[in-house]
Amino acid sequence: MIGRLSPNRVVRNDSICIHCNKCTKACPVNIDVAKATEVKTTECISCNECVNICPKKGALENKFSKKIISPLVILILVFTLFFGGIFVTQRLGWYSNVAAPLKEGETLTIEAIRGFMTLSDVATGLKMDIKDLYTKLEIPESVPPTTKFKELSTFVPGMTDEKAKEILTKDMENPISQETKTNMVVVTEPPKEPVVLKGYMPLSDIAKILNISIEELYQKLKIPFTVPPTTILKQVDTFVPGFDFEAEKTKLESNP
Repeated sequence: MIGRLSPNRVVRNDSICIHCNKCTKACPVNIDVAKATEVKTTECISCNECVNICPKKGALENKFSKKIISPLVILILVFTLFFGGIFVTQRLGWYSNVAAPLKEGETLTIEAIRGFMTLSDVATGLKMDIKDLYTKLEIPESVPPTTKFKELSTFVPGMTDEKAKEILTKDMENPISQETKTNMVVVTEPPKEPVVLKGYMPLSDIAKILNISIEELYQKLKIPFTVPPTTILKQVDTFVPGFDFEAEKTKLESNP
């Protein structure tokens, strides 16, 4: 409708036109410009390809009301209106190209988690300790809390943001109430939980989980101290050819 009502349109002068059909062939939306007196169709996007390719001066012209305007002026006007509109609305606070930060005390639902949010943002919005979030999603401690939610798969293979949401949803569906926690029997010496290691964990994190020094871990794995402690378990074989991380992981889990 705006295109139909616009005072700007392409006009063809039939007395000057040589009927070469170049304008029709150049039109990206397949308008038959060579047969039109005025291009009034709603499909016209005012790209001026037809005007620019016309070999006969004056055969095709861009007119604003009754004045002839060059394609360059039209281009400048379009850019001014587009970017000027964005600038004005941003200054007035009507438009923003980034999501608004969570307000203090605002709660975030799992469905509202977006990929551009950081792990810190997600934990804050869910009223959850950042360490609990890392534990639930099996995120290594070495991963920065500023990591975007959609980039989890970079550090945790196969962990897409959708899968992470599913894990958090299931966890929220079966929470342990505070009353249940209060009434739970306190065990003086709780049974030792089985050690679960992952191939993507750095050697430094594995040493912390096993509560041993990095040197003791290297001795257990029989690897040289030249291997960086930031190396993940499944990539130790790049420094120690023949290193079977699955077998070593099993040994560490069974005899921590």
